[in-house]
Amino acid sequence: MENQASIDLPITSESEFHTALCDLITSATENDVSIEGGWDHRCEDDDLPDFDIVISAVMKPIGEPITVSSNS
Repeated sequence: MENQASIDLPITSESEFHTALCDLITSATENDVSIEGGWDHRCEDDDLPDFDIVISAVMKPIGEPITVSSNS
């Protein structure tokens, strides 16, 4: 399956980050790429923080609408 979606850079808002992350996860899942697990993201730039990234599958709620909330 060929997907024409692309991630527009730079990411300048939490909303853009969420959209790009959803696109990335959806594309990988549709193409049978295993995305569950953890990764260390080390920035070469000493002024930027390093991150520990964890992705795990969760069960969808049954009969409840799915909402996305922002912690800002």
